[in-house]
Amino acid sequence: MIEVIRKLFSRYRGVEIPAEQHRIRDRDISEHAYDIVERLQQHGFVAYIVGGAVRDILLGCHPTDFDVTTDASLQQVRRLFRRSRIIGKRYPIVHVYKGGKMNDFIEVSTFSGEDEKKTGKTGKAVDLHYQDANRRDFTVNGIFYNPINKTIYDYVGGAKDIAEKKLRIIKPAKIHLPEDPVRILRALRLSTKLGLYISSKLEKELMHYAPLLVNTSSGRLADEIQKVLTSGAGARILQQWQQFGICEHILPALKEENSLFFSVLAESDRRYTEGRPLSFSYIFAALFWPQIASHWHALRAENISPMQAMEQAIAEIPFKENYIVTQRYMASAKDLYFLQAQMENTPTPKRAHNIINKKMFDRALAFAAIRQDSGAAQTASWWSQFVQGGQEERDLMLQNAPRNKRKRRQRKDKTTTPPPA
Repeated sequence: MIEVIRKLFSRYRGVEIPAEQHRIRDRDISEHAYDIVERLQQHGFVAYIVGGAVRDILLGCHPTDFDVTTDASLQQVRRLFRRSRIIGKRYPIVHVYKGGKMNDFIEVSTFSGEDEKKTGKTGKAVDLHYQDANRRDFTVNGIFYNPINKTIYDYVGGAKDIAEKKLRIIKPAKIHLPEDPVRILRALRLSTKLGLYISSKLEKELMHYAPLLVNTSSGRLADEIQKVLTSGAGARILQQWQQFGICEHILPALKEENSLFFSVLAESDRRYTEGRPLSFSYIFAALFWPQIASHWHALRAENISPMQAMEQAIAEIPFKENYIVTQRYMASAKDLYFLQAQMENTPTPKRAHNIINKKMFDRALAFAAIRQDSGAAQTASWWSQFVQGGQEERDLMLQNAPRNKRKRRQRKDKTTTPPPA
C-alpha cells in the first residue's frame, strides 16, 4: 500500500485520488460510518470520513474508530439522526449512536477552518476541504475519504507523508503547539505507535513547548493518557515522554527510573494486543508504588501496623502534582495499596475470609507477586497457598501465621498529689 502511494505521488499531485489509484476497500470502512456519510449526502450535504481512520487504513492498520466531517450544521445532523446528541462546549460535535448502544457511536463534526480560501476546479468543495484540513494537527490526519464515490481528498500532503512514513505538522510550530499543547503528546503517540519519523527540528520544538502542558485541563490530559495506555505501545510512548522531558511537567512520578511500572506497562501492552481487558488503576498503582513502598517500609520498621503505616505513606505522596492521573483511578489504586497492607497484617479467620472475598483480591494478589520489595514474594506465596488450600490447611496456616509486632503506646505516668502536711 505504501509503495503504491509513493508511486502515485511521483506523477500525481494528490488533490483528488480516485478509486483506481488507491487501495481503500469497502471492507475497510465501518458500516455505521458509511451509512452516516450516505444519508448526509442524500440530503444534499457534503460529508466524508476523515482523520485517523483514513490514516490507519493507508498505513495498513486496522482503524479503531471512525470520524465523519460535514458541511451540515450540528442541529441539521441531530435532526437527521434520531439516536444522536450534541456534546462539548468549546468544540461541540455530534455523537451518532448505532442502534441502542451508547458505547458504539461515530463522531460527526462540521467543517471549519481559517478565513483564507483556496479555489480550484472543484470550487466550493476545494475551499471546504482546504479550510477543514488546515485546522487539523498533522498532515497524516488531514486526509478525507468519500466512501460513496471512493475518492480520497488531500490538500495538505498527508498521503505523501504516509508514503514516506513522516509526521509533519500543518501549521508553523510556534502557532500550532501553543494553540493546543496536547498536540505535543499526540505527536509522540502517533510517531511511536505508527513508526512515523519526526524531524530533529520538530523534536526541538516539541521539547521547547512542553512546559505549556501544565496549563492544559486535567480532563484532556486524562483522555490522552488513556489513548496511550490503550495503544499497544504504552511503554515505548512513555519512554519517549521521559526522553523529551514531558514527565517533569505533568507526570513527575515518572522522572525517576521505575522498572516496576514499565514491566506492568509492557504486560498491559501485550494484553491489549491480545484483546484482553486492562486495569488503569493497576497500572497507576505500579507508577506510585516505589514511593509508597519507601515510606511504608520505613514506618513499619518503627513497629507501626501495616494498615496505619500505609495510611501515613499514602498521605505523604503528592498525587495531585501528576496532572495526567485522574482521582477516580487513584482512588482504585489506593484501595489496591490498602489491600496490600491488609494482606501483610496478622491474618485471623474473619480477616482472611474478608480479604479473599474482596472484588479486587485477584488483582491485589497479582500486584503482590510483582512488587519487587521486601516481603512481597512471601505475601503472594502465602495467600496463593491459602486460596488453593482446603479448610484444614487454611486453619493450620492461620494458626501458624506470623504475628506483626506493633508499637505499643506508652502510658503516661500518673502523678500523685502528696497528702497535705
